[in-house]
Amino acid sequence: MLGRPVTHCLIDRGHHVRILVRSVAKAHQMFGDRVEIVEGSALSKHDIQAALAGCDAVHINLTQQAELTAMQHVIDLAPDNGLERVTYVSATTASEENRWFDVVDVKMRIEAILHRSGIASIVFCPTWVMETLQNFIHGNRAIAIIGKNAPELHFFAAADFGRMVAASYDDDRALGKRLFVHGPEGITLHHALERFVSACHPRVKMM
Repeated sequence: MLGRPVTHCLIDRGHHVRILVRSVAKAHQMFGDRVEIVEGSALSKHDIQAALAGCDAVHINLTQQAELTAMQHVIDLAPDNGLERVTYVSATTASEENRWFDVVDVKMRIEAILHRSGIASIVFCPTWVMETLQNFIHGNRAIAIIGKNAPELHFFAAADFGRMVAASYDDDRALGKRLFVHGPEGITLHHALERFVSACHPRVKMM
């Protein structure tokens, strides 16, 4: 969802991109011959080493189950690979007061590891991406469980995020910063889902 637009935008800006993926066939379907592909697991230090060889920078955008291990592998391997820059996708909610939530705690731990490494880095802290709304569609229904006083979320488009990350590789002013990525309008999940269903799935029933 977020890795694909980042990859396309880095290529469009003239960068040579190598991606570590679980399926070479799927990666070829997405990118053709525009990228170099390494098949492997982000949990494997050996596979990350193969992906890092000869690279100046790495962008890490993984699930909670893999990102902490992958970041530690990257940091451990960085000195031998001459790694100059790391960008990492954290979250807007990643803060000390939210560490009771496991997902946030993992992201805070990763940010701390990255900061201690001394490698030039940029941490992106996005809010909700519009493309996640498709995940609420199940057959002919759009299902969401929303409590009272739902917060307004500033949805953004994945393509815009891709452009932001790619641009950061050409602008050293971003180094050492946590960059918060918000869309221009605050809207509750319920209203965002209503708009999405109306525009893209008019026959779907909201639940």
